[in-house]
Amino acid sequence: MRHYRYECGIPQRFECPYCKHHLRQHSSSKRRRSLEEVYSESGHLNKRYGLYECPSCGNLYKWKKSMLAHLRHQCKQPPRFECTYCPVKNYQKGHIIRHLRVHHPNLSPLYYDWKLNNVYRL
Repeated sequence: MRHYRYECGIPQRFECPYCKHHLRQHSSSKRRRSLEEVYSESGHLNKRYGLYECPSCGNLYKWKKSMLAHLRHQCKQPPRFECTYCPVKNYQKGHIIRHLRVHHPNLSPLYYDWKLNNVYRL
Protein backbone atom coordinates (compact mmCIF):
# COMPACT_ATOMS: atom_id res chain seq x y z
CA MET A 1 0.00 0.00 0.00
CA ARG A 2 2.85 2.40 0.84
CA HIS A 3 4.27 1.91 -2.64
CA TYR A 4 1.04 3.06 -4.32
CA ARG A 5 0.62 6.00 -1.97
CA TYR A 6 4.15 7.41 -1.97
CA GLU A 7 6.18 5.95 -4.85
CA CYS A 8 4.20 4.65 -7.83
CA GLY A 9 4.18 7.29 -10.56
CA ILE A 10 5.19 10.08 -8.17
CA PRO A 11 8.42 12.03 -8.75
CA GLN A 12 11.19 11.60 -6.20
CA ARG A 13 10.52 14.12 -3.40
CA PHE A 14 13.66 14.02 -1.27
CA GLU A 15 17.13 15.22 -2.19
CA CYS A 16 20.51 14.50 -0.61
CA PRO A 17 21.97 17.88 0.47
CA TYR A 18 25.51 16.80 -0.39
CA CYS A 19 25.32 15.14 -3.79
CA LYS A 20 21.85 16.26 -5.02
CA HIS A 21 20.78 12.61 -5.49
CA HIS A 22 16.97 12.36 -5.57
CA LEU A 23 15.19 9.81 -3.35
CA ARG A 24 11.62 8.56 -3.09
CA GLN A 25 11.71 7.88 0.65
CA HIS A 26 13.03 9.97 3.50
CA SER A 27 14.35 6.80 5.17
CA SER A 28 16.69 6.28 2.22
CA SER A 29 18.30 9.61 3.01
CA LYS A 30 19.42 8.25 6.41
CA ARG A 31 21.79 5.87 4.64
CA ARG A 32 23.20 8.74 2.64
CA ARG A 33 23.67 10.97 5.71
CA SER A 34 26.82 9.08 6.61
CA LEU A 35 28.33 10.66 3.49
CA GLU A 36 28.00 14.06 5.18
CA GLU A 37 31.23 13.56 7.06
CA VAL A 38 32.95 12.30 3.91
CA TYR A 39 32.49 15.61 2.11
CA SER A 40 34.49 18.60 3.25
CA GLU A 41 33.04 22.10 3.12
CA SER A 42 34.45 22.57 -0.36
CA GLY A 43 32.43 19.60 -1.60
CA HIS A 44 35.42 17.36 -2.33
CA LEU A 45 35.96 13.92 -0.88
CA ASN A 46 37.74 13.70 2.43
CA LYS A 47 40.45 11.09 1.82
CA ARG A 48 40.78 10.02 5.46
CA TYR A 49 37.41 8.24 5.27
CA GLY A 50 38.77 5.99 2.53
CA LEU A 51 36.04 6.15 -0.08
CA TYR A 52 37.07 5.56 -3.67
CA GLU A 53 35.54 7.61 -6.46
CA CYS A 54 35.20 6.35 -10.02
CA PRO A 55 37.21 8.77 -12.20
CA SER A 56 34.73 8.37 -15.09
CA CYS A 57 31.29 8.68 -13.49
CA GLY A 58 31.88 9.76 -9.88
CA ASN A 59 30.26 6.75 -8.16
CA LEU A 60 31.57 6.16 -4.63
CA TYR A 61 32.86 2.82 -3.35
CA LYS A 62 33.98 1.70 0.08
CA TRP A 63 36.46 -0.81 -1.33
CA LYS A 64 39.05 -0.17 -4.03
CA LYS A 65 38.45 -3.57 -5.62
CA SER A 66 34.74 -2.73 -5.98
CA MET A 67 35.61 0.47 -7.81
CA LEU A 68 38.09 -1.37 -10.07
CA ALA A 69 35.48 -4.05 -10.86
CA HIS A 70 33.01 -1.27 -11.68
CA LEU A 71 35.56 0.28 -14.07
CA ARG A 72 36.27 -3.08 -15.76
CA HIS A 73 32.73 -4.40 -16.13
CA GLN A 74 30.18 -1.59 -15.86
CA CYS A 75 31.37 1.97 -16.33
CA LYS A 76 30.47 3.30 -19.79
CA GLN A 77 29.68 -0.22 -21.05
CA PRO A 78 26.34 -1.75 -21.99
CA PRO A 79 24.93 -4.48 -19.71
CA ARG A 80 26.39 -7.89 -20.52
CA PHE A 81 23.48 -10.22 -19.66
CA GLU A 82 19.94 -10.11 -21.05
CA CYS A 83 16.73 -12.01 -20.32
CA THR A 84 15.52 -13.90 -23.41
CA TYR A 85 11.84 -13.38 -22.52
CA CYS A 86 11.71 -9.64 -21.80
CA PRO A 87 13.95 -6.58 -22.32
CA VAL A 88 15.61 -6.75 -18.86
CA LYS A 89 19.41 -6.41 -18.98
CA ASN A 90 22.01 -6.41 -16.21
CA TYR A 91 25.74 -6.32 -15.66
CA GLN A 92 25.76 -9.34 -13.34
CA LYS A 93 24.80 -12.90 -14.23
CA GLY A 94 23.40 -13.55 -10.75
CA HIS A 95 20.91 -10.71 -11.11
CA ILE A 96 19.59 -12.13 -14.40
CA ILE A 97 19.31 -15.60 -12.84
CA ARG A 98 17.29 -14.15 -9.95
CA HIS A 99 15.13 -12.22 -12.43
CA LEU A 100 14.42 -15.42 -14.40
CA ARG A 101 13.43 -17.34 -11.25
CA VAL A 102 11.16 -14.57 -9.95
CA HIS A 103 9.53 -13.26 -13.14
CA HIS A 104 9.58 -16.31 -15.44
CA PRO A 105 9.36 -19.34 -13.08
CA ASN A 106 7.39 -21.56 -15.48
CA LEU A 107 9.59 -20.94 -18.52
CA SER A 108 12.87 -22.62 -19.38
CA PRO A 109 15.52 -20.32 -17.83
CA LEU A 110 17.54 -18.90 -20.72
CA TYR A 111 19.74 -15.81 -20.74
CA TYR A 112 21.89 -14.13 -23.37
CA ASP A 113 25.54 -13.19 -22.83
CA TRP A 114 26.45 -10.26 -25.11
CA LYS A 115 30.19 -10.59 -24.51
CA LEU A 116 30.34 -14.26 -25.55
CA ASN A 117 27.45 -13.86 -28.04
CA ASN A 118 25.65 -16.98 -26.85
CA VAL A 119 22.42 -18.14 -25.16
CA TYR A 120 22.75 -20.20 -21.96
CA ARG A 121 20.37 -22.41 -20.00
CA LEU A 122 20.56 -22.61 -16.21
